Amino acid sequence: MKLIYRIQELIKKTFITLRTHGFRRTFQKIEIFFTKNLLGKNFTIYLRRGSYKVLWRRVLESYKTKGLLVFLFRLTLVLLFGWIVFFINPREIDFIQDSRIKEWYRKNKRKVSIVIPTYNDFQLTKNCIESIRKFSDETEANIIVVDDASSDKLTPKLLDSLPVTVIKRNENGGFARTINSGLRETKTEDVIILNNDTLVLEGWLEALQFWAYSDNSIGIVGPKLIYPDRTIQWAGSFRNQEETDWFDHYYRFLPADAPETNFSQPVLSATGACIYVKRSVIEKIGLLDEKFGMAFEDADYSLRAWKEGIKVVYCPKAVVTHLESKTRGTKQGKRELDSLKYFWEKWRSWFDERNVVSEEGKLKIIYVNQDNGIGGGPR
Repeated sequence: MKLIYRIQELIKKTFITLRTHGFRRTFQKIEIFFTKNLLGKNFTIYLRRGSYKVLWRRVLESYKTKGLLVFLFRLTLVLLFGWIVFFINPREIDFIQDSRIKEWYRKNKRKVSIVIPTYNDFQLTKNCIESIRKFSDETEANIIVVDDASSDKLTPKLLDSLPVTVIKRNENGGFARTINSGLRETKTEDVIILNNDTLVLEGWLEALQFWAYSDNSIGIVGPKLIYPDRTIQWAGSFRNQEETDWFDHYYRFLPADAPETNFSQPVLSATGACIYVKRSVIEKIGLLDEKFGMAFEDADYSLRAWKEGIKVVYCPKAVVTHLESKTRGTKQGKRELDSLKYFWEKWRSWFDERNVVSEEGKLKIIYVNQDNGIGGGPR
């Protein structure tokens, strides 16, 4: 019934648009209807980007979420045109060539310290370290593992068998305290904060460092984070428009090679799963705020950087697999809720009350549209 109603709505609005705006505007509206309403958001991206597994899953899911008619329509499209994905090569949109990054790194590379927090799950940490060592050696990256008083007793012992610096905390203190324990062990080098549930991919370190030093105003860089099924987990953070006390990620669940995810841009904050921090930033704004028990430490640190005129940017050329579950749920514990409360006590006025008018009385905000729809805002 939803499909029939939408078709009726399309026919009615088509005649109104033809009469008032002409053929070109009418065609645009029809295109939006088919690609967004009938096919579903991002469906056509999957088809033309070659994301075959994601495409089929999307088709099967539509049986439950959209009904039989939409399912059959999508299935027909895939059967007719789905074979095209085998002949499509992913298209890079970012214009900086990999060869340029490698050449810059060969001439200008500097050693970094990678701080990895752990709590149980030794095998995760071991896999993470092995992925780092696969693409960089000790002359490029010094690894510091900080165990936050693991409860399984076995993890701290097993960590000693790894060829890394190990710091063992006596009591569990949360993410900020754990990371700070590692940061205090660093000296003059840049730092990468990296979750132990990550696997780095080839060229990640070179790209992060290249981006960090591509502009003197840049101080913090975040990579493209992807799920194991090669869909986007993080490509920048923004304030959730429905649940405004929380933050969300740009392009979450899109294919990793979707064109729009391959543009570098300034972002509100980097995510603690992987952050490249220049030494100059640490010297200027200090360590993470340990009043955050769990969550919001990364957003707070990024905002402190922005407040000091330091840019936080997204680097699409650096890719890291993040094993975070897509369906881990939204239930928050006391530490997360306490951190939420503390964050907004600290930053609400910056978000909701700060002056956005220039000395000339003009707005200092640029409207950035993430959608090709025709809602009231863009118009």
